[in-house]
Amino acid sequence: AQEVAAFPAEVVAVVGCRPGSKLLQQAQAVGLAVACLEDGSGGGADDDGDGGLLGRRLEAEVERSGAEFVVALDDFDVARLGDDFCTRWEGKLLVVRASLTRQMVGAEPARAALEQGVCITGCTVYQQVPGAAKSPIVTQESTQVAIDDTVESLYTRIVTECESKAVPEALRLVVSGKWQRRRQATIRKSPDAKAAAAPPKVPDFAPLSGSPTASPRQCLAGDAARYDKRGVSADKGDVHAAIKNMDKGL
Repeated sequence: AQEVAAFPAEVVAVVGCRPGSKLLQQAQAVGLAVACLEDGSGGGADDDGDGGLLGRRLEAEVERSGAEFVVALDDFDVARLGDDFCTRWEGKLLVVRASLTRQMVGAEPARAALEQGVCITGCTVYQQVPGAAKSPIVTQESTQVAIDDTVESLYTRIVTECESKAVPEALRLVVSGKWQRRRQATIRKSPDAKAAAAPPKVPDFAPLSGSPTASPRQCLAGDAARYDKRGVSADKGDVHAAIKNMDKGL
């Protein structure tokens, strides 16, 4: 992600649960700080029954690294962190799942995709919301299921073709604040919001960090300003989404 031009974040540490895992080895090879939450003795770090111990260990590593956002990859069960951790990091905890639907969010979503005979699968990046039946999706990427796919080949393609695009894009949207502004606008336009009696007037922008009065529109110039006057966006993510929808015939 941090190799993308103008990416608004930096990977500062990689934390794993299995000593000597491939993920930790790869991170260490490129000079990133690494840590392991379990010692490999067979006892889980969340043996206190509520997942709190694992969450506290992870939070200690996050604070030590100075990280402001946490990304949980698709082979980790976020429930193991406990509700306290998820509550404290709400809005800054992104979860990656190797699936497009909730019917395939088990331990092996690639296997479930093959067993159910779907033609398309992929990955979902969402924000973890404690106690919520549904967590808001930030972005998704898809790939076709080949007739000769195995669990291993399909999962590898999900990671290389989907997650490699979705994770940096999700981080860019959340770190920049753009996803939050889109979500606020969607909530304001929902039928429930429109039905509310005498709703307060809400500005059509969220204040930018460090500038409580400036709106995104006031910061636009050149082609971006002209596009904005026409009601369209010149943002790279929006353009890619539009092209994807065109390819799907939407």
